[in-house]
Amino acid sequence: MAELCSPYCSRPCFLSEEGMKKARDKNSNSMESKGATASLLTVEFFQSILGKRGKLVSWYPFEIPQQSIGLTTTCKAIQDDDRMIGHQGFEITYRTSSEDSARKTFRVVAKCKPLALKFVNIFGSWIEQKSGEVSQYAEMFRQVSYFRNSDVREIKVMRTQDSRFTDIAPKVYHTVCDPSKEVFVIVMEDLTGHVTHFNTINNASEVWDQEDIKVVLRDIARFHSIHLGNVTNLESEPWMCFYSGSVMKALSGFWYALLRHNCVTFPDLWTTKRTNLVRSFIDNMDRLWKVIESFPRTLVHYDFTPRNVCLRKQEFPTEDNHNRFFIANNKLCRVSCIYDWEMATVHAPQHDVVEFLAFVLPERGEITSRTDLVRFYQEQLEKSSGMTFNSEQFMNVFIAVCCVYALHQLSLKTITHSVTRLPYFERAVQSHMGFLEDLEERGRLKFLYDNELI
Repeated sequence: MAELCSPYCSRPCFLSEEGMKKARDKNSNSMESKGATASLLTVEFFQSILGKRGKLVSWYPFEIPQQSIGLTTTCKAIQDDDRMIGHQGFEITYRTSSEDSARKTFRVVAKCKPLALKFVNIFGSWIEQKSGEVSQYAEMFRQVSYFRNSDVREIKVMRTQDSRFTDIAPKVYHTVCDPSKEVFVIVMEDLTGHVTHFNTINNASEVWDQEDIKVVLRDIARFHSIHLGNVTNLESEPWMCFYSGSVMKALSGFWYALLRHNCVTFPDLWTTKRTNLVRSFIDNMDRLWKVIESFPRTLVHYDFTPRNVCLRKQEFPTEDNHNRFFIANNKLCRVSCIYDWEMATVHAPQHDVVEFLAFVLPERGEITSRTDLVRFYQEQLEKSSGMTFNSEQFMNVFIAVCCVYALHQLSLKTITHSVTRLPYFERAVQSHMGFLEDLEERGRLKFLYDNELI
C-alpha cells in the first residue's frame, strides 16, 4: 500500500557530516543501539557499494525530495532516537582500480527501513482510534497484517537475480539485513533524471496513456512468469505473508465492520449502492476465492500504483537482447522501473493489473477500456510464461480479484484516507467501483453467485 509505506521520495533523514560523526561516536559507546544509524556509514559500507568499481575517495549526503504522507514519514515524525529512516542520498567519489588516477562519481539512494512492527502498530492504532465496532479488530489486524516481515521481505525480493526482475527494478548495489539489530538497508541507483512518470499518482489518469500502461503491463507480466504456478518455496519462506481463502473468510467480521465504518465516514464515496455490492462480495467470499484459486498463483507486487512505478527514459537499440521482449512500436520500446516491493505476496497475477488500472484509468469509462487492457496483459503473460489460458476464465479471475480488492485493499486504504487525506484515493475508488457497478448492471457478476457457473 504505497500511501501507507513511503515510496522512493520519502522524507529523508538528512545528516550533516558533523551530525553523522556525533552519531557514530554515540553509537560506538552503546552496544545496545539498534536500527540503521550513522554508525553504519563507514568506509567499509561505501566500499561495499563500490565493489570492483574502484577505491573509495570520499562521499557526502544529498537531500531527497520529501513526501508529507506515509507510514515511513509517520515513523520518522514520532521517533525519539537517531535512527535513519526513509531515503538517504549519497554521492560517492572513487578512483578506478586501473593506473589511471582520475576520479569518478556516482550517486546512490539508501533506503533505510524501519522495523516492520512499527508499521503494524501505527496502522493498528489508526484502527483502534476509530469509532464503532471496527476498533475492536485492531489487535486482530496486527496479527495478520501484510506489514508483518515487510522489512526483511523487500530486501529478499530485491536480491532476486532473474533478469525478468532486474530489468524492471532499480539497480541494487548493496543490502544490509540484520533483524537482530533492526538494520534493513537497500542501496540503489539514483533515478533522478533517468525516468519519466515518477510519482504521478495524483494525476495519473492524465499522465498515463494507453501505450504507457501497456509498457507496464508487458513488463509486470514478464515478472509474473518467474514463479507462475510454482510458489511452494515462496510460501515456506518465514518472511512471506499471504492470505488463504480460509483466512479471508475468517476475517469476514473485520471486512463487514470496515465497510460499515467507511460508509458512515465517507457516504458520498461509499454509497448505499456500493456498500450493498461490497457486502455481497463478503457474503460470497468462498465463491470468490474458489474462482481466484482456479488460476496459477505467482509472486505479485501488491502495491502496484503509480507511486511505485515509472518508466525509464532510454530506448534500447535493435541489437540489444531486450528487443525481443519489446513490442514493435516506438513508444512501447521502453521499460518500466518498479520499486517498493515490501508488500510482495503470493496471489493470482491479475491482482497487480487490478490495482494499477484502478489508479491510472479515469473515474468513469467504458468497461472495454479495462477489459481490452486485461486481454493485452493475458497475451503478454502467455508470451512470457509459455502457457495458454482460457480467456473467459482469465477474465473471471480478474473480476473476482476486483471484488476482493474492493472489500480488502480499498477498505483499508479508506482508513488511511480518514487519517491523512490522499488526494488520489477518491478518484481510484470511483474508477474501480464504477467498473464493478457497470459489471453488476450488465449481469456480468452472476458467475460469482451461481454455483452452476463456477
